[in-house]
Amino acid sequence: MKDFETLRPEGSLKKAVDLPLKTPQAGFLVKSGDDVATILSKNDIIKGLSKHHEEVNVRPQVITSDFKKVEANKSLRNIFQTMQKKKIQMLPVYEHNKMIGVIDMENIHEFMMIRSAQD
Repeated sequence: MKDFETLRPEGSLKKAVDLPLKTPQAGFLVKSGDDVATILSKNDIIKGLSKHHEEVNVRPQVITSDFKKVEANKSLRNIFQTMQKKKIQMLPVYEHNKMIGVIDMENIHEFMMIRSAQD
């Protein structure tokens, strides 16, 4: 996906709460400038709400900063296997050290269903 919602680390959890209602994304990139700081999953949002009020900043109270990124030239099969094995729902996609989009498990499943229907 090249069109996706992002959050800022200093942004409130309130904005993060509203996003799942507006978009089918599996998670949201938290960006500081052009750099991806981390990924905020829908589960992170729920956990954050249960521990804090919605006016708390997204970071550091809510985010777990362990995330991966993937290079655009990596095979979809390898990406899928990595995401499945590590239970990752979303990854930022980079090309020449620049983020060009995101990929999530829903995208991969849709692609596989379309591909299967074409065979």
